[in-house]
Amino acid sequence: MNYIIDRVEDHEYYYNLFIENLQYASESDFVESFPKCNVKTFHYTVNNILGKSLIDTFLNLSNLKDLITTNYGETKWFGGWLNRYGKGEFQEAHKHYQEVGDPDLVYVYFLKIPEGQHFFNFCDKDGNNKKYINEKSGDVIIFDPRLYHSVDPNTSDDYRYTIAGNIYLK
Repeated sequence: MNYIIDRVEDHEYYYNLFIENLQYASESDFVESFPKCNVKTFHYTVNNILGKSLIDTFLNLSNLKDLITTNYGETKWFGGWLNRYGKGEFQEAHKHYQEVGDPDLVYVYFLKIPEGQHFFNFCDKDGNNKKYINEKSGDVIIFDPRLYHSVDPNTSDDYRYTIAGNIYLK
């Protein structure tokens, strides 16, 4: 499997930063991102100033860039988006690599995971043969964009939050 998993330093800081600021987000800031799933995504866009500001803060201050540089080389650009999974919400099997020009790596930071849940998995293109990584809040995984992955439905009444994004290397 082509991935590394590590911890985000100062996880509590980033958790509190996002959770405190999400109270200012409106429901319209969260949109369904793909046609075959129902996860709500808080996009990193110029029009979403709060989302852009929070994600920029995380990308610039966390140890994520150091993890990428140490293991893969210098980055040219990387961005991200926040996913909010309510009860029953999921992400279908997908990959981030389609053709030339697509990202070199993908990351997922597990910002808030309800206790005892493991939902992120690598799978085949049909969502079968799942291999779970047993993530917990504060973990980050960096992986090859050609790997299919999915997210099982949230069985908790608590939201789970992840920050995900694409990485382009120099």
